[in-house]
Amino acid sequence: MDLSVEKLKEENRILKQYVIELNEDIAEYKKTNNNLQMQLQEIQDSKNKYQDLNQQQQKALEQYKQLLKRVSSQMSSQSVLHLTQSIIQKTFGQSISQIVALNYSQVYTDQSESQSAFNQEIFEAFYIFGIDKIDSTNQSQYVVPSNYKILYQQYKQRYIDQPNNEEFQNFKGIEKDIEQFIHPSGVEAQRMCDENIDFEIKKILAQRIKFENFYLINLKGDDLMKNPLNIKILQSFNHERQLYGYCTAIDDFLRQTDKNGQVIYWKVKKVLCFITYFPIQSVFYELFEQILFIIKQWRYYVMKKDEDLINQIDGVKIVNDTAQLLNKIIQKLSKQSIKKYGDDIDVNFSSIVEGLLPTDFIQELQATFKLSKFRYKVPDQKSLYFEIKKLETHIVLQLFKLEQFFMVFEEILKEGRIVFCCQNQHLLTAVVSFFYTILKPFKWLHQVIYNLKIESVIVEQFDVPILIGVNMPYSNLRFNQKVIMINKQSSVLYVDINDNLQLVNIIEYKRKVKHQCWDSQKKQLAKYFIENQKSIGGQIAFTPNQQDEERIKGFLEELEIFIRDYLIQKIIPNKEEGFVLGNSLNKGMVKNAIKIKIEKEITNKNDLEFIRSYILEADYFQEYLKHIYIK
Repeated sequence: MDLSVEKLKEENRILKQYVIELNEDIAEYKKTNNNLQMQLQEIQDSKNKYQDLNQQQQKALEQYKQLLKRVSSQMSSQSVLHLTQSIIQKTFGQSISQIVALNYSQVYTDQSESQSAFNQEIFEAFYIFGIDKIDSTNQSQYVVPSNYKILYQQYKQRYIDQPNNEEFQNFKGIEKDIEQFIHPSGVEAQRMCDENIDFEIKKILAQRIKFENFYLINLKGDDLMKNPLNIKILQSFNHERQLYGYCTAIDDFLRQTDKNGQVIYWKVKKVLCFITYFPIQSVFYELFEQILFIIKQWRYYVMKKDEDLINQIDGVKIVNDTAQLLNKIIQKLSKQSIKKYGDDIDVNFSSIVEGLLPTDFIQELQATFKLSKFRYKVPDQKSLYFEIKKLETHIVLQLFKLEQFFMVFEEILKEGRIVFCCQNQHLLTAVVSFFYTILKPFKWLHQVIYNLKIESVIVEQFDVPILIGVNMPYSNLRFNQKVIMINKQSSVLYVDINDNLQLVNIIEYKRKVKHQCWDSQKKQLAKYFIENQKSIGGQIAFTPNQQDEERIKGFLEELEIFIRDYLIQKIIPNKEEGFVLGNSLNKGMVKNAIKIKIEKEITNKNDLEFIRSYILEADYFQEYLKHIYIK
């Protein structure tokens, strides 16, 4: 009996101890559970934040994709996508992915023709931009109308014959970009004085194309076309498939009746534009002259019949009146192409006008030399390169001082990051295009943005070589709060172009000690730089005269000799056995041979150090070596 009681007491004690331990476990569980609940809540909160951030990232990604697709650039759509993705990843602190390497394998070799190819025509489209009406309720002396638009457009014949062609549809997709580039902020119209109407109109009718109003714009790089039959001649000066616009701005007038029945005359600007892959000044200058001559002669013809018919020749009605004739002329011209060096383009306009206009007017036209023929002989490769480069070279030689030019040129040789800033987009795109292509026969193999007009954009989030043209002054770029800037400014070279004063200011931050390179070459090129050269009226001349052309030609030839002698002949050794292993370079052997050669050839220590540090490592140089040694 006593044993049973003792046993029960022991079991009861053990049970109590178990209950105590169990309560402790329950308390610990509750504490752990609370911690788990807090952790779960934190996880849920983090998840919500991540979802919000992800949505923001996706939204921002789409914004930047759309932004970069709109910029004037030589990048293909795929390259834009890779570049944009890289920007977004770096912006939001995610893992940095490298931009997919560009395919350089064909950049120095002739591209093959497409199996179903045809020759690329001399131009893609022709436009006349202007104003069709003005708000007559605005009685001020000046207005800035919002309805500046395309008054006339005509595409090349192949586009007209194949309206569902993929190439044409892609071209139509960038037409808004062209329109925005031509008139980004509208055009100013001036009310003409009633007492001087006849004199002002006659002055408009008698005008000719002014040099400063004839200019070239760089629109964007394109993969619109397949490799055409004339790919070799096209690639020689336009390997990146850059799409250009040749423009001329002219004065014109509008006649309009206000709500009170009063006739008001407005002086307005009109822009004629050819879109082309062949930026050859002499071709399009002459075409503009012929087109404007035909329009001018028709106006004189109408006025001769009855001076009161002035209402039939204003800037809009004259385009409508001559549209049928313009259609025939543009379509005839659009069938022409530059097939090879030495070819002739020969177009007889006489047969085009017959039956389209009054007989006596046709006789007047045919009595002049203007309408009879359009002829152009494609020069040799060297002369054609000069034709392509002379407009932008003319602008650079007016704007830049010798030392400024070499600062930018050396940064190009280094494959650096350069941001060109300018309010005038014509100056901006000309300067960017010049430096992008000036390495001939080397080719810049990295991204180029010619004309970035949108403020809210990351400009300096690129850790790769890049040339960017920003359509604003440097002060706006530097201090505008809408622009997202990065603090690593030491690796960016800014080139600020003041289009009002025609001055260039180069801004460098925290840069290493600069080597004074190429002293003898600078002396040789110095004579071509005429600082602050301006045309009459203090404006920069967009188009060179004959004297300017001689200076430009000399500069381009000297620069080509400099690159050939000092960056190729004094650096690149003749091919030796063992330089090539299969389809690759034996980089160690080649580099050692180059080192031996430059130590013999290059006497200036600064030049030698620059070549070792930058040129030998540059992508354009390495790819050129492959082109030389692996053919």
